[in-house]
Order: sequence, then C-alpha cells, then structure tokens
Amino acid sequence: MSGCTRPHALDRRRAGPLTSGAHWLVQSALGISALGIDAAVNTEQPTEQTIGYLYVMPRYESGPESRRWNVFLLRDESPRISLAGSVASATEARQLASKDKRPLHFAAQAWQQMMAAGVAPSEVPKDVTLT
Repeated sequence: MSGCTRPHALDRRRAGPLTSGAHWLVQSALGISALGIDAAVNTEQPTEQTIGYLYVMPRYESGPESRRWNVFLLRDESPRISLAGSVASATEARQLASKDKRPLHFAAQAWQQMMAAGVAPSEVPKDVTLT
C-alpha cells in the first residue's frame, strides 16, 4: 500500500475536534449528504401485525423424548418467522407470551396433543387462540 495517501481529515494522527469543513469532507468521502435529511417517527401504537404473535406448532415426532412443542414468533416485518423457544405445557407457552407481551396462538393439533399429554386444560383460556 505504499504510495496510497489518506485525506488529512480522516487521518487519525491529527487529533482534535472536526471542524464544519472537516465534517463536510468526511461526509463527502462517505457519500453522505447533510442536506435534506428527513426523519419519520411512528407514533401509532403497535398492533398484533407489527409486534407479531407466538404460534405453538404441533409435534410430528412420537416417543418419550419428544415432550416439547416449538413456539415461533410470526409477524409482518422481517424476519417474518423466528423460533421463540420450546415449551412443555400450555402454561409455559402462556408464560412466554405474557413475558413478551404477545398474543398466543396454538395450532388446534398442538392443543389436542397437549391435552392428550395432560399438560393443557380441556377448556381453552380466553387469552389463547386456536387456529
């Protein structure tokens, strides 16, 4: 890299505060324009679509080692689907949802599996949606 030179405003050996001229040089070097910068602030309350909801999937394995259900976070924004964790009961799923302050949805098959395993009540709580 011999023969390469760096602009003096970006040279770290020159200590001291940047002047407005140096700010302009740095912005120009980085391709940033300081003029016409607009900012938008979202003042709307978050909705179920923006914060997402937790969705408990059914198990597709059988056997004593498969005693957990995967919980996914589903939302409109990227990443649309992400693993939120796994739970061993409906109570654990409700605790996870209340901790994250997110609505809780269960696949109907997952709820039936939990009821059959004895880890979910026979009546669906009001804060749970079956799909």
